Amino acid sequence: MISSKNSAVHLFFAMLSALFPLSASQNCNEGTRLVCYGQSGGTSQDVDVEEVAYVAEQLRAMSEDGPAFWTMPANPTLDECDEWTLYEPFGTVWVLAKHTSNRVNSSVSYDEMANTIDGGVDATEEQRKNSILGCGTGGGQLVVQINASNPVYKTEAYKTTTGVPRDILIKVVSSKLQGKF
Repeated sequence: MISSKNSAVHLFFAMLSALFPLSASQNCNEGTRLVCYGQSGGTSQDVDVEEVAYVAEQLRAMSEDGPAFWTMPANPTLDECDEWTLYEPFGTVWVLAKHTSNRVNSSVSYDEMANTIDGGVDATEEQRKNSILGCGTGGGQLVVQINASNPVYKTEAYKTTTGVPRDILIKVVSSKLQGKF
């Protein structure tokens, strides 16, 4: 026989765990590792690698006049994670940013988003291989690679974003998918 005292205790802990989940962040089942579509997951996107490189250059150019940041605000009421167009479709390429934790304001530099896509301005072969561009025509996805010691995250401009430099994933997909989800 279950006592009402036991039931009350179980109910209390069930309500407590619903209010304060153990997990501090939502992960939207995307992971943090590089996924090359058609190789390590997903369907090949048939994107033009020169167009992917161009988009990375354009994102980097947004920081030419000083630090610039992509910010995705917290929205804990959502059941799913926000996914926004980062760069309007260009040729075969459509670049999306996915907020992998709607519980925090996330803000990352455009430079680091560009580096995540192409490995960096003067990327080594290894850096390029470990970037989304390294996926070739298949496209892919990768969480923004943050350099925690990057001085842009100490600037007043960054502090006004009230964000943390994490929890944004970049996806390079076919522009043919626009409007399909």
